[in-house]
Amino acid sequence: RKRRKNYLEKGEPFIIPSSTKCRNRTERGRCLEGSIAPGGEASPPSTSGYGQPTLSTSDDPAEELSDQLETGACFDESLDEWSNMETELDHGDPCQQDDIMNEEHDVPGSVSPPAYDEAQCLADSFAEYGNSTLPHSTTTKAEAVALIMSFLTSENLTWSALDKLLRMVNAMFGVGSDVLPRSKYLFRKLWAPKTERVVKYHYYCKGCGSLLDSSEHETTHVCAKCAMACDLAKAKSDGCFFITMSLQHQIQQIISETNQVLYENLVKLREEAQAPSDIIRDITSGAAYKQLQQTGVLEWTDLTITFNTDGSPLYKSSRSCVWPIQLIINELPPTVRFDHCALAGLWFGSTHPDMGLFMTKFVEEVTSLDTVTWENDSTVMTSKVHALCCCVDAPARAEVRNHTHFNGYFGCPWCLASGEHMGGSLRYRGAVPDEERTSEGVLRDMKLALQSGVSVNGVKGPSPLATLPYFDLVWGFNVEYMHCVLLGVARQFTEYLLNSTNCHEDFYIGTPSMVAEINQRLLSIRPPHCVTRLPRPVGDRNFWKANEWRQWLLFYCLPCTLGILRQRYWNHLCCLVEAIHILLSQELSQGQLKHAGHLLQRFVAQVERLYKRESCMTYNVHQLLHIPKVVEQMGPLWAHSAFVFESGNGNIVKSVTAAKGVPMQIVERVVAAQELQQLLTCVPLGNATKELCHEMLGFKRVAQCLYTDGACMLGSPTAVGTLTSHEEAALEVAGVVLPVVALEHKRFILERKVYNSSLYSRAKKSDSSVIKTRTGEYFKIMRILEVHSDTATKCLLLCKKIVEIESDVRFPSHIKECFISRQSFLTAVDVVDIASVCLFMDLVSEDTAYVCDIPNTVERD
Repeated sequence: RKRRKNYLEKGEPFIIPSSTKCRNRTERGRCLEGSIAPGGEASPPSTSGYGQPTLSTSDDPAEELSDQLETGACFDESLDEWSNMETELDHGDPCQQDDIMNEEHDVPGSVSPPAYDEAQCLADSFAEYGNSTLPHSTTTKAEAVALIMSFLTSENLTWSALDKLLRMVNAMFGVGSDVLPRSKYLFRKLWAPKTERVVKYHYYCKGCGSLLDSSEHETTHVCAKCAMACDLAKAKSDGCFFITMSLQHQIQQIISETNQVLYENLVKLREEAQAPSDIIRDITSGAAYKQLQQTGVLEWTDLTITFNTDGSPLYKSSRSCVWPIQLIINELPPTVRFDHCALAGLWFGSTHPDMGLFMTKFVEEVTSLDTVTWENDSTVMTSKVHALCCCVDAPARAEVRNHTHFNGYFGCPWCLASGEHMGGSLRYRGAVPDEERTSEGVLRDMKLALQSGVSVNGVKGPSPLATLPYFDLVWGFNVEYMHCVLLGVARQFTEYLLNSTNCHEDFYIGTPSMVAEINQRLLSIRPPHCVTRLPRPVGDRNFWKANEWRQWLLFYCLPCTLGILRQRYWNHLCCLVEAIHILLSQELSQGQLKHAGHLLQRFVAQVERLYKRESCMTYNVHQLLHIPKVVEQMGPLWAHSAFVFESGNGNIVKSVTAAKGVPMQIVERVVAAQELQQLLTCVPLGNATKELCHEMLGFKRVAQCLYTDGACMLGSPTAVGTLTSHEEAALEVAGVVLPVVALEHKRFILERKVYNSSLYSRAKKSDSSVIKTRTGEYFKIMRILEVHSDTATKCLLLCKKIVEIESDVRFPSHIKECFISRQSFLTAVDVVDIASVCLFMDLVSEDTAYVCDIPNTVERD
């Protein structure tokens, strides 16, 4: 059937082709490129997604979006060719162009449509379209689009699967009735313009690796270093490029989703700054942050970021890796902060990135950031953004700093320890750090290294981060405890104790009988619900994740090895366990910080003497000496760990569904997810649709719940019959007037933590029934009662007291030997008096139990 110029045929309706409308809008938009967006700032220009702008400041945006999605309109025949292309897994060059990316429009030279306010335009565009319902249904087309986008994002559908899904949905409403975009190409046009606006490609020479000047609108460039002619389309197909995403847009995106909590936390931080305290609670109470406040660099409305880059392999059979640059905003509350990690850059290839190129462009993005203007309840805020902390592992840190790696002389970035070459490796002996480095000294060494051509004190030359305003080149880098402590020192010494190569050593506990005893204790532990990974045998330690090493180090290793590992080695391990638990606390006093520093120094000092080998004095062990100073500068270890970024890396890898065009796939998925968030926030959708979208995205709706005293009671309650005399006595002590009407629950949620009573039978391998109160007492929850009176409804927990006992062995302060009271006496605890859930270890084989304090309620697996 003829599809072009149908409006010229006799009897056909006069429908202006969308391409003609697009050209008209583009021409009108060129006169408005200097216009100001409703937010008061000039929005960045956007580049047309696939040759046709799909969102602009049209006089009738609703009509425009209808043109995008209305599949009955007349499109170019070329669009049909695009829509029929499949994105199947191809084993060709992994850097080839994605199936819908038109190289002709991806290189510089395309025309930018006018700027607009994203949220307002999205809302306006869906206004009219959203009122149109599907045939014989109450669901609007806008709601259908939101549901499909949610399903696409949550399930990481391939584009081929999306195409089949759209065809299937349209087929349900009859042949020829395209109620939704009829192809993946048309559907992806919803976010294509935004992808073009926020994504910028940077090309480098294939011959010498130098950055090409792609600012001019030309498709071919001559390398300034080697004079090689480089075609940008060819460079892109060869994978000689990397990507940055507009930092301005990424920050705005996070603020738009969190403006209320961000404003409240900024006010809270301002009040804390006016009443100085030595307590360290977060990265915003560290010395580095306070220094910026005191010098006037940081106003109370300003924001700081922590950023990270690290490589993640894509395939087991390939060396191809993605290196994203991710960031979080430190002024957000921790629970919100770690849920809003932004992508700022992306490098893909089979070799490590050239950090000189990669980080230089990121630094340019940071330094060129305009003041971010945002609103909260009609209060206009202006925020500058500063880079505060670079959170990377040791190899990436050396590359970013342009510094000698940890296996070279002067490899420590915080002090001038040179190291000693022993047994073919570099070792760091001594329990006291050498002279600390300073930013001024590092800058001096960079200049000397540049002039002489050789490294000076481990500094090879200038670092891209040296141009970051107010960034500390020494203490702006943290000791990343996930890699250093958990995957480093904890694994290193566990391997010493269990590896059969040490079978003749005093500290060896790897015999079959010893391992069987350790496993019996370990596998009998039932951690609380907040610990998502159950204990696994020590024989599987090669497969343990970082959070499993955290549980092993902080809680499991000491009870499991007590009486098996010789006492002097066990006491030595206690120093590390207690120090790290203290430094992970939610509130940290200067006295605690000093005590943790002494414990780490003692641990490092005894390593070589106890294990009688220089090979133990690794770089990771040396880093332990710098952790207290890093905590003083940057806050508790959880506030600047790589857990959130590793989780982000995992999500990025999961978003890749084909071997071609990997970088383009990733950034498109990220932008699609952002557009979905804007859609759910800005466009009026039905409550049922929003709930279903959120459920698909992982926010499951609780079917049965009741809020009492700030706690969310789960499930349907059951009526309480006759109370025992001990239960009545406990309620009377709590001020309850008997008789009373009460309902019983089995579980509840308080401050994002799940608690259950001992009557909850579905939890076979976890135990969330042990609590610590604000007075420091420990209890086991026996029953959860919702007590009704004439004046109020209260949630009371009928508990048995956990009695601490003096142990013959000195455990760290957060591990206490105990037993559950065997008396029938009960205590009624108000739910508001709960401080935290606890880890309870009942080692039946040893007739011993331990209760352990969770260091903080922020960190999650």
